[in-house]
Amino acid sequence: RRREPPGYFRDFCERFASAGLRRAPGQTLREYFNNLKEAQLFHDEFDPLLEYHYKVEYENAGRSAQLEKQFRREIREFVPNRTTRCPI
Repeated sequence: RRREPPGYFRDFCERFASAGLRRAPGQTLREYFNNLKEAQLFHDEFDPLLEYHYKVEYENAGRSAQLEKQFRREIREFVPNRTTRCPI
């Protein structure tokens, strides 16, 4: 049975999808993340989120409600670098 993605994962994808930058079906978070980064939509702001996601999902690291809450806040408050062409 397939699990629902964690809230921070959904928030991250929805944040960029709302600007027309949708995650492709079957695209991993890392692939999506790298595409957004290559487009210079952000720099290293979300690296900890990606690292955490893979540790929890694939290395059986414990989840942290506090850290996930922080990620969700950072996603909500994200303002793109002024030098990017991000439509958000």
